[in-house]
Amino acid sequence: MNRVRLLVLASAVAMVGWGTILPYQYAYAANSRGWGAVVAAGASSLFSLGALGAAPLGGRLADRLDPAGSPWWQSSSPLPPPHCSSSRTRLPSS
Repeated sequence: MNRVRLLVLASAVAMVGWGTILPYQYAYAANSRGWGAVVAAGASSLFSLGALGAAPLGGRLADRLDPAGSPWWQSSSPLPPPHCSSSRTRLPSS
């Protein structure tokens, strides 16, 4: 299975999980915590807005930062890190 299909499958599973949890989150805040309907709806809305705002930021950070523990020659950056004394450049990876 190639990486794109695996990523799409993992995202779909994650969205199904969120879709099953979010209605219960509202019911828990409204009933068990005693917040009332308006405050619970506001808390759920803030949670969703936070996720909506964090997604582009997380995507940009994931594009800029290398995965933990990956050697510099496997990174997506076209240049070696500044501490490397090599003056050679490498071809961009596909």
